[in-house]
Amino acid sequence: MSKKKIKIRYIIFVLITMGVIFFGKITRLDNLNAEKIAGIILVSPPYKKRITDRQEIEEFTSLFNERKKKPVFSIINSSGWSKRAIITTETYQYDIIFCGENITVNRQKYVMDESIDSELEQFYQSLNETEEKYN
Repeated sequence: MSKKKIKIRYIIFVLITMGVIFFGKITRLDNLNAEKIAGIILVSPPYKKRITDRQEIEEFTSLFNERKKKPVFSIINSSGWSKRAIITTETYQYDIIFCGENITVNRQKYVMDESIDSELEQFYQSLNETEEKYN
C-alpha cells in the first residue's frame, strides 16, 4: 500500500473517532442537579403546576435521575405525550416530554429502562401547588 493511501485511511480513522467522541458527549444526558434548578413547570394537560419548593424539586430530580436513559435515533415524531417538564436553571432550560418509556429532552430522543408515567401522575397529584390552565 502506498504512503498516500495509508495517510488517507489514518485521517479517516481519526475523523471517525473524533466524531464518535464528540457525538457521544452531545447525546449523553447528565443527571439533573436539584441545587441548580430555579423552578419547574410540570404540565399535565390541560393544566400545569409551578414547582419552586426545594423538597418538591429534589423529589422530581430523584424520580427523573433514578431511571437509566439511552439515546435513540428516530426521525418519527411521537403522536402524544402524558407529561411535560420545563426546567429552568441559572444557565440552561430543559424541555422534557414524557411518553411511556420514551422521553425527549430539548428535541433529543431517549428511551428509559421503564415507564415513568404513573409515578409522574402520582407526583403531580401530590404537589401542593395551584393548578393553572396550560395553553
